[in-house]
Amino acid sequence: MNMKLNIIPISHVSKVLQVAEAEGREQQEYNTILESSFNNHNIPPNTHDILSSHIPIDSWFDLIRSSRGLRAEDIYQIHLPTSYCKQLRYVGRSSIKTRTINPVSHISDLVTSAPTYTTAGIPIHTLFGKGQRYYLRLSICSCSDARRYLIKSHPPDLGFLPLTSAEQIWTRLVTSPRAQWAIASLLAANLPVNIILMPWDPRLRTARLRVFCAPRTGKIVGVSQDPWYLPWYHDEVESAEKVASAALAKCELLHKKIINHRTMDENIKRRGFAFDVARITTEYGEDDVAFIGLKPYSPFGGLESRMFNWDRDADLLNGKKDEVEFRVAMDIEGYATTPSKVRKQALSSIEEDIQARKERGELGCVNGYFDPRGSDETIVVHR
Repeated sequence: MNMKLNIIPISHVSKVLQVAEAEGREQQEYNTILESSFNNHNIPPNTHDILSSHIPIDSWFDLIRSSRGLRAEDIYQIHLPTSYCKQLRYVGRSSIKTRTINPVSHISDLVTSAPTYTTAGIPIHTLFGKGQRYYLRLSICSCSDARRYLIKSHPPDLGFLPLTSAEQIWTRLVTSPRAQWAIASLLAANLPVNIILMPWDPRLRTARLRVFCAPRTGKIVGVSQDPWYLPWYHDEVESAEKVASAALAKCELLHKKIINHRTMDENIKRRGFAFDVARITTEYGEDDVAFIGLKPYSPFGGLESRMFNWDRDADLLNGKKDEVEFRVAMDIEGYATTPSKVRKQALSSIEEDIQARKERGELGCVNGYFDPRGSDETIVVHR
């Protein structure tokens, strides 16, 4: 299947965000949430089951370890008893609402009553103190939305920082709306609540990609940069196609392992799924991708579309196009230096896109959409 590289001007992404903020609403052009109306005929009847929307990450530990060069003993799991989960929920409800952990005594209470051993019997306090840093997540979601509520002078990006102490585990769980939702959902389903500590790897915070795989076939149909609101990590337009092609090739190799994995079943493939990766350089100096996790297409799973739009790109994400679209955001002010043949082909695609959007009534500044003509055009390069 051919790849189409779709370069979105970063200026357009910025304008979408600025207009949405000025109008006091959420932007609706990128990173939309999968709704129940999308692909409904492909969703099995048990989608209200938490595990139909979120596959526990420990099911993929072998692929995660092999793609990141980890050993089994590098990953720690901690079981949270029901009584402690209820305590986390109690503190979490108030802290998320008031944006502070109040009273502060709640922190010492959380630390005092917290589990003290991993599921392998290792004292938790021994995991820290020698410069060790960890990435925290629950079995079914990350805690990357945790906020630094107590230190107002710092930016609210606590969930993206490494853990450096045991105390941070518990405070992060009560300041992450996502973690609070996961704990409540697992308790309601009478499922165990486990948290996972993985070695912190700064390579996984940059150069990330989300790969979309079509329902029924499970074939790759779309790749988006992640995060979607920043310029792509590769900033040279002239070589962007070559870099994207190389990244897609690595994603395809990982995709084969995912499809053949013991956790993959017909329900997941029938529904469609997305998996996240990060581009890394191996110890041998080779480019590769590290597997981060997988989510089925499900309206109850909160699957975000990154640079795609679940409604506008439904045909693509449903596998109804004979191509793989690789979508990134770049600064294209210097694009005039691109070889004329490629630019001519790109401009032709722009005109086709403009005409299609005219027919759909999407031009202008309505609902966060912008006229792509002039400096805000969408550059599309075909391989």
